[in-house]
Amino acid sequence: MKEAGGHSIPLLREPGRESGRPLYMQLYRRIREGVLEGAIPPGTRLPSARTLAREEGISRNTVEAAFRQLLAEGFVTRRVGSGTWISERIPNRPRRPSRTFAARPRSTPGAAPAAGPVAGPPGISARGTRIVEAGAEAPTPPDLLFAPCVPGLEALPLDTWNRIAARSFRDATGSLLVPPPAAGLPALREAVAAYLHLDRGVRCSADRVVIVNSTQQATDLVARLLLDPGDAVWLEDPGYVSARRAIVGSGARVVPVPVDGEGIDVAAGEARAPRARLACVTPSHQYPLGVTLSLARRLALLDWVERAGGWILEDDYDSELRYDGRPLASVQSIDTSGRVLYVGTFNKILFPALRVAYLVLPPELVEPFARAKQNSDGFTSPLLQAALAEFIAEGHFAVHLRKVRSLYQERRDRFLAAAAEHLPEEARLGPAEAGMHAVLHLPAGVDDAAVSERARRRGLSVPALSAHSIEAETSGLLVHYGNAAVDDIESGTRRLSEVLRE
Repeated sequence: MKEAGGHSIPLLREPGRESGRPLYMQLYRRIREGVLEGAIPPGTRLPSARTLAREEGISRNTVEAAFRQLLAEGFVTRRVGSGTWISERIPNRPRRPSRTFAARPRSTPGAAPAAGPVAGPPGISARGTRIVEAGAEAPTPPDLLFAPCVPGLEALPLDTWNRIAARSFRDATGSLLVPPPAAGLPALREAVAAYLHLDRGVRCSADRVVIVNSTQQATDLVARLLLDPGDAVWLEDPGYVSARRAIVGSGARVVPVPVDGEGIDVAAGEARAPRARLACVTPSHQYPLGVTLSLARRLALLDWVERAGGWILEDDYDSELRYDGRPLASVQSIDTSGRVLYVGTFNKILFPALRVAYLVLPPELVEPFARAKQNSDGFTSPLLQAALAEFIAEGHFAVHLRKVRSLYQERRDRFLAAAAEHLPEEARLGPAEAGMHAVLHLPAGVDDAAVSERARRRGLSVPALSAHSIEAETSGLLVHYGNAAVDDIESGTRRLSEVLRE
């Protein structure tokens, strides 16, 4: 296509090449982009629909449809007897390449401004860059054995859940069709408080519960509301990678604290950052090592936080799935200073797509966190909240919990037996008194990431322990047996043994 001056104006690159997009939309988009990028200046007269159709090898109706869309959006004007013109009311924009952005330079205190763009994601702020560089876990292909953090879905009472969910959706009144209270549906907050009080000894009432989507969202809210850039945060090392991502994204300073057979080493944490603002811990079943925080360490942690005036974020990971003895009391239940924030989830015990978790907070933090949750993503579906509240109130959750506890214990026992029979002596299993996984420690110097990749090629998903470490020198594999059938555990352990012996 040519304007009055005679120079070429790009329209369709190759008609029909944008698969699935109508031709008139392709033409419309090319003209619009040409205007926005400065390639077609204001006041340019476009060829007639007949001429353009012939030049582009498309129908006249297609061109007219593109012109009508441009007219509706104000990109062109049409004058009777004069044709179609690019609107002169559009500012004249200097011609520039399309879709090019410069990343914002990262600032360094006291440093001179950067002379030009720096490498990195386009247009991302310094905080955004930290969030992006923290990464995200790639979903595990469902056909891999020992997939991490996937429950045994075959144990879910789907008929019961579907019946309750269908009733919740079918009988939904106005209160379930609009956003719920910011802290969550009252019925679910009451059900969560009752369950935690009876089963976990958590000291709470319904008005101290805030419903969120996941433990990851809970950690992100804690980081955004309680931390300022540069604040020190204790993180277990090795520890939960998603918690690290949230802390790094907030701009806080990560302080790795070693974990031993008694859990997080509180004395080491105090030596490194005595006035830390937050400590993130998984005391019931430390992730990933599987150890339990001893009573002495729990009391030391509470003594420290009271002196420091900070906070403890207690992720009660796998607390429901303890096979040797009763579940241990939470740290929150023995806290007398009100400095423990308690987080748990239904996504692992029921199913990951549920996206319902909870925070138990000191009274003064409930309203700020509820508002922050609302500002973050609006709300968690009230229809799902109502269904879950009924599922708990009718006793189905308690029955399901007893069932899966027995199921996972059977799978744990089968894995331990298979490991003892097939795995080489150099590979040592960590604690497995609770949860749905165990750590297989490898000899020092073994590249666990390379072993993990070889196992993946053999159909096994066993993440490298070193990926969860900051400073700790670790080598091992995480074996999640919760979603594996008993017979598959035997064959999968044999395959893992073959990988280790290569």
